[in-house]
Amino acid sequence: MVPTAQSLVYTDIWAAIIIIGGMFALFYIVGWISMKSTTSTDDLYTAGFKVGAVVNGLAMGSTWASLATFLGVSALILKLQIPFVYLWLQWALSIPLITLLYGTSMRRMKAYTPCSFIKIRYGNACTIAIALWMILCMVMYALGQMIGLGQTFEILFAVKYETALWISGILCVGYMTIGGMLGATYNNAFQMVIMVLTMIVPMGAVMKSMGSAGWWMPPLAYGDMVESMLKYVPTFFDTKYEFRWYFALIPAFTLGPVALPHLAARVFTSADIKSARWAVVWFLISLGALFSGTYTVGFAGNYFQAVTGIIIKKPDQITLILQLAYNPQWVAAFVIGGAIAAGISTLNGNLMAIAALVGSDILGIWAPTMESKKKLQIGFICLGLGG
Repeated sequence: MVPTAQSLVYTDIWAAIIIIGGMFALFYIVGWISMKSTTSTDDLYTAGFKVGAVVNGLAMGSTWASLATFLGVSALILKLQIPFVYLWLQWALSIPLITLLYGTSMRRMKAYTPCSFIKIRYGNACTIAIALWMILCMVMYALGQMIGLGQTFEILFAVKYETALWISGILCVGYMTIGGMLGATYNNAFQMVIMVLTMIVPMGAVMKSMGSAGWWMPPLAYGDMVESMLKYVPTFFDTKYEFRWYFALIPAFTLGPVALPHLAARVFTSADIKSARWAVVWFLISLGALFSGTYTVGFAGNYFQAVTGIIIKKPDQITLILQLAYNPQWVAAFVIGGAIAAGISTLNGNLMAIAALVGSDILGIWAPTMESKKKLQIGFICLGLGG
């Protein structure tokens, strides 16, 4: 079947409702069960310091990934033909650096956020200033995810953007608020599994339709298509940017995540130091598989444009367009479900960081003698208000 511009429009709303509805039903069930086990601020902000290595590693990868993994990065590969393989060195560095530089020390302190160290070392005034700054960063980070979720729901359900934004926002904030960190952690782990499956498995079918013999492993699928790609897009594999360009971006992308409290929190939830270190291994495996799939999407998008002559006017929709071109619409809905999982997984971390910064760090200074039960209630309120 030769794709046409008319076939690249998503129309199966019921498939989207069933798949996305099933995902959120799972998230709410996990959140509800977790709420029953959340009886203290330790449970609310750090899942009681009892998460195992595999779950925590998947949750790390999920928190690190975002809608950009499904939309933005593949769009850049499509538009700029940047060899992002080089830039992805930084994902292999950021979380390990968090663990090595301060994560394990924070874990020994049973800290909720990096501000706990600031308070001990520099005092209350500095803690409030840093906490407010981190909250601003988390709000700005979350805004991008919410915008992307609104746009995704708009495409899937054919409603106005404002309506889609409210629907997606309420659905996401609801299950996050009731679940606390325990619910967020297990939901993050589920979301990482969903992301990897929806990124890699459907792309196998796409690459097979394009003629790849390696379709069974999409991250390697384009190997036998390189000669054909060079024929259609001779410049795709060119390193068009100077070494200085990559040398600047890799440290920037590495050191940026090191400072993010919602990523540091993943180390704090570990059952012990050994578990935190093993979680990094699972983080690298899961996120590596996801990013390899993302690069395959960028490769396939360039190949698709060259072969069909169809210009993708909105590069950030390339993941969806490839599925509409070569797979049934219900598969496209499944893939968009993965993109939604990527967006809300980051929101999980953002909201938990905001709640911990307000409910633990700032409240701990203003009301240090407040009883634990009331702190727990305020923590849940902070989660909802943050959303």
